[in-house]
Amino acid sequence: MPKRPVFTTPLTIGLLAIEIVVYLVLQPSAASAQTSPQPNSPQAEVRSKARYQLNQGVQAYKNAQYSAAVEHFTAAVELDPNFITARLYLATAYMQQYIPGADSPDNMRMANEAHDQFQMVLEQDPKNELAIASVASLYFNEKARCRRTVVPEADLGRPE
Repeated sequence: MPKRPVFTTPLTIGLLAIEIVVYLVLQPSAASAQTSPQPNSPQAEVRSKARYQLNQGVQAYKNAQYSAAVEHFTAAVELDPNFITARLYLATAYMQQYIPGADSPDNMRMANEAHDQFQMVLEQDPKNELAIASVASLYFNEKARCRRTVVPEADLGRPE
């Protein structure tokens, strides 16, 4: 993926979701590098259930039902903690619900959940560009929020 600045706005978050799909289709991931379980084994059944939850989450995400998407992606990750695709979608669904600059506890929880899930992706795949860019975007928005809180406009030396 080309390097470019990351800003979290509704448009860039939507584009981020598209990049996830392109990234997962075009690049081999840690999840695809795993060996496939034998058909009809307990592992295969668990992966099948996790894949089903992922697909349900993707449908909810496409319909802008982000809370429902989070539930499905969480179920997929709980079934298969190494399912990096589901974890990326989970993190992105949380990030989609985050509004930069809003200081409500629920909004900050969304940012923290997104951050934690992206960090878990990076633990499994330290070079995951999407997770790195998303964490950077969260940090950028947090720094901007802190700057507005710590340095009010009147203290910036601007003429009134």
